[in-house]
Amino acid sequence: AVNFLQLLMIYQKRFGLIDWDSLKDSLMRILVQSVAMAFSCTIFLSLFRFSEQEHLVGQALALLGTICISLLVYFAVALILRSKELAAFAKVHHPNAGVLDSDVE
Repeated sequence: AVNFLQLLMIYQKRFGLIDWDSLKDSLMRILVQSVAMAFSCTIFLSLFRFSEQEHLVGQALALLGTICISLLVYFAVALILRSKELAAFAKVHHPNAGVLDSDVE
């Protein structure tokens, strides 16, 4: 907690006050995306019968499938919520792509 407060003070000295409303909105979007991802993990682990797999390869494939599907769910929810963080990520990694650029402020 002390380190966080020190970093917060350093950040505010360098970049100015933090926009707490924007931070709260971002955290709520990330929370919704994370809950959807956790829900899909639970569903697909049971659909793939992860705990019933006898062989390591079967467990690895069930886990890999669950991770891939859950990531797709996370990013689908991010697109539905028009996540500004996803738009910023897209702009950093593909600066010439115009798919989500209009969402970045």
